[in-house]
Amino acid sequence: DDICTEYHPSSKCPRVISHFEDYGRAENSTGIRSDSTRAKPWNPFAARIDFEVADLVHDVAMTKVQTETLLSLLRRCTSGETIKIKNYKDITDKWEQSRIHHTPFKHSSISVQYAKKDIVYDVYHRPLWDWVLGLLDNPRLINEFVWDAQKITKWDGHQWEHFYHEPWTGEDWWTTQSKLPEGATPLALILYADKTRLSSFGTAKAYPVVARIANLPVHIRNSNGIGGGEVVGWLPIVSSLPPSERGKKNWVLHKNIVWHEAFRKILKMIQKYSKIGFSHSCADAIVRWLWPFILILSADYEEQCVMALIRGLKCNFPCPKCEVPKANLLDYKTKYTARTSKAIRQYLKEANAVRGDAREAILKAHGLRNVQNVFYEVKYTDILRALYPDRLHIDHGGLFPHHLWFDMRLHIQGMGRKALEKVDKQLRRLPRWRGLYHFDAVMHMTFTDGSKYEDLSKVIIFALHNVVTETACPLGYLLLKCLRSYLEVDMYWGFEVHLRHTIMAGRKAVTDFGDHLERYIAATKGTDFDGKDWGKIIKLHLWQHIFDEIEAKGVSQNGNTKPNEKLHGPLKKHFLWRSNFKNVAPQILRAEHISRVARLMREDLQDYDAMNSPDPDIPDDIEDDSSTTHVHLGAAQKPQTLTQLSIVHAKDDAFTKITIRKLGRFFESNLPVDHLPRSSNKIAIVDEKVNLGLSQNIDTSKPISRQQLTVDWRMMTDHLRRNPSFYNELREDCVIFQADEQSIAFVKLLFIFKCSINNNRGPYSLALVQPYDTSIPRTERPSSDEDLGLIHVRAQRRSKSRLIFVDSIIRGAMLVSTYDEDVYDEHFVVDIVDTDMFLRLKGWSASR
Repeated sequence: DDICTEYHPSSKCPRVISHFEDYGRAENSTGIRSDSTRAKPWNPFAARIDFEVADLVHDVAMTKVQTETLLSLLRRCTSGETIKIKNYKDITDKWEQSRIHHTPFKHSSISVQYAKKDIVYDVYHRPLWDWVLGLLDNPRLINEFVWDAQKITKWDGHQWEHFYHEPWTGEDWWTTQSKLPEGATPLALILYADKTRLSSFGTAKAYPVVARIANLPVHIRNSNGIGGGEVVGWLPIVSSLPPSERGKKNWVLHKNIVWHEAFRKILKMIQKYSKIGFSHSCADAIVRWLWPFILILSADYEEQCVMALIRGLKCNFPCPKCEVPKANLLDYKTKYTARTSKAIRQYLKEANAVRGDAREAILKAHGLRNVQNVFYEVKYTDILRALYPDRLHIDHGGLFPHHLWFDMRLHIQGMGRKALEKVDKQLRRLPRWRGLYHFDAVMHMTFTDGSKYEDLSKVIIFALHNVVTETACPLGYLLLKCLRSYLEVDMYWGFEVHLRHTIMAGRKAVTDFGDHLERYIAATKGTDFDGKDWGKIIKLHLWQHIFDEIEAKGVSQNGNTKPNEKLHGPLKKHFLWRSNFKNVAPQILRAEHISRVARLMREDLQDYDAMNSPDPDIPDDIEDDSSTTHVHLGAAQKPQTLTQLSIVHAKDDAFTKITIRKLGRFFESNLPVDHLPRSSNKIAIVDEKVNLGLSQNIDTSKPISRQQLTVDWRMMTDHLRRNPSFYNELREDCVIFQADEQSIAFVKLLFIFKCSINNNRGPYSLALVQPYDTSIPRTERPSSDEDLGLIHVRAQRRSKSRLIFVDSIIRGAMLVSTYDEDVYDEHFVVDIVDTDMFLRLKGWSASR
């Protein structure tokens, strides 16, 4: 399980072999500490409390009158710290002074001709290179930067297997660094752009550009804190032309020209230093010769067409990554010629050497627009390679809601009202799971949030499996198989770490989906469901490129638009709360800048407090437990004697396992020999009272299981509950535990407690659990289990419950009912609840 890291030769760093347990340990940290925090992080405010009050005023967007009232009240009741802010003007003045703490926005204008008239557009942007240098000058951040490309392999017992995660583990970084001059240090940028509506009716829009530095690890880069993504630009929206002009060829061309001219303002210094480099003494006092380049462009398909200057869906070659003919978008078996900047420049050169119809013929033959692409001016950047297919828009905001789920609803509607009601009822009965949205009904609802559709896709099969059956709805059942196949692709796409064999499995999942879809399309010929032309869905074709991109630039979270689109929310709040709805861009960007400065100051204060309070308190709702290594119980409740326990649970056969005699047998059978009492003594329970590890209170009924993920070998936390009244329903979470050295098993948590024995160790944390390991004969398992990838488990009777050590719990598991009332307690395991569970259960089968 050793990990080998080979650094790019230009780094002069030797190869490093790390033990599995040590690799990535530094990356697990989510905090950034530094001894270089300013002595007074609240400057330019006179006192800390002044900043905290001003921060609150800005955060809730108080008006001038509200602010003056608040300050008046605070001065009347103040004690200890004295508030020096006197009025609203004091706050606005201090925010203006604080602008120096971060790169501010600038205003520029561009002039683009249309119909022989010059039209002027406003562009707002932070000087991008100044923003980069600001991060490099941050002493709390500089040690987090990774400068050199890496090839990382893992020893699997037989061979070294290549794997990918961060951008610097991809092939493109290595290739680019190989082209740089001797002594140069690569500085890789990730850029995002997309329009968003500011108002509910869509009359007000924004066009933000977000930047991230790929040299920073993902937990920093994709955050909203120091080193995370920031709005660095605000592009003009071409809407001033009369409606009669919109949609015309020249108008579309004009829009593309405006976009690239505006982006040219943002990239001005990046273009310059991508050719000559920039020598800079960073916060660690090391002088680096920095060479910026754009590694990833994160955007949806429509935006990528503008970036690449291709003609989009209606052209003969609609893919921004390759020259697949529009008639062959569902061809998953052919690898088409990749688009490259070098090739497109040659096509444009040929087109511009002729005129009229001859020029247009060349452009149409490759689906291109004749516009000067700004990204060609950034050296070592290939715009076509930089485009990263976006999982959010392709899957969660595209294929699932608008195609697979849309058509599935049509099939269910055709089955009648009872089928619709049954789906909603079963969906409502699914257990709650932390991180998953719980749906009460979906058959008559739509959502605008891709994250909700992502959550729905993970659970909907478990509400459909006994409604859309092969007998009741043959076409719907074929589509349901497509849906399961889609989920396989989506899960592989979402892996946080990819190895060669998982990439191969992902590629196979894509072709398997194509086979399922082909069968569904063939079956719908001549039916009421024959109207959709699946062959025109560009998002289905883009799956062809996702695993190539992972090999080139690392895993999907490096290019996903989801963390960028989260930055739209604050912009909309600024529009609603901090603007007068006229000429909104300067107002929104001023508010955004203040918000950014305030966030940085808050983080400085947190660091300041951490350095002055070195011993963090243990949360009140977590029990210290030296007997477990990765599981922590909720706050202890009032102890009960074993007799009291048996009385309270007299009607539950499971609790007959918690007696002095049976506890003694359990310890005797499961403790190491050197942990048992001396041979002359029998095992005795030191105190016949047991400490409950689970409260009836929702806030504290959460044993926390920290498991090592199989998908990226890092630590993750599950919050597990056993509660008789969670949202007014009994909640008994399930877990995977280590049954023996070779096997795992699923169990339901019934009771968690601690007890001590006469060995001067402990106390021991134990769980009473109900196993889900009853053998299910093959004749009793429907064919849909295999067709839909369902993992079927059956519970033992409560009387067959058993005790386990809490420390043997590996992670939580989401189990959902099969809704089969003819059998006792059968469930499906939700293997697609997250990527770790999906990988952990690949090829797993219960003892049956």
